[in-house]
Amino acid sequence: MNLTLHCALALALALAAEPVSPPAGAPPPTTKVEVVGTITTPPPPPVVEPSAARRTSARKLVVAGGSTLLTTYLVTTVYGVVTIDKARKTTTDWAGNESAIDHRGVGLGRSLLVPVVGPFLAMHYTRAATSRWLELFSGSAQVAGLVLTVVGAVRLRRSGKSQRVAMTADASGRGAMLGVSGRF
Repeated sequence: MNLTLHCALALALALAAEPVSPPAGAPPPTTKVEVVGTITTPPPPPVVEPSAARRTSARKLVVAGGSTLLTTYLVTTVYGVVTIDKARKTTTDWAGNESAIDHRGVGLGRSLLVPVVGPFLAMHYTRAATSRWLELFSGSAQVAGLVLTVVGAVRLRRSGKSQRVAMTADASGRGAMLGVSGRF
């Protein structure tokens, strides 16, 4: 029997017994308790300094956001390049007439090559609801990946390891650039 059952049995017997008063002049009865096993407490959890925990969670955000952004952008880019190639192919029909280039398809493919906002721009060139839903999903996943990456980078910078992460931004008349570099 285990220790808990022993203790419960001893307690039940002690409560069930009727109290007996000792005879006059006799010494009071003594109770002897025998310990059958030992009770061990688990060790305390390791102490982690708050800044190390913050750095770890910030790194996880950067990695999760970066992988989400890059994976969805890669899949969207492949789809965009295939769409451009498909739209530029000229075909010859049975009469020998060459078909024209599909400019809507080329515009769709080019829009998909733009990171983060490209899928939202490509919705203008798409007629099918399924394609629009996929473009919305791809754009939303890229936005979520970018937000996670930026939040993680800001938290990592604030955690005291600013020399390990650098963010740069640049704008010109032809476009804009956001750069995040880091050492993990």
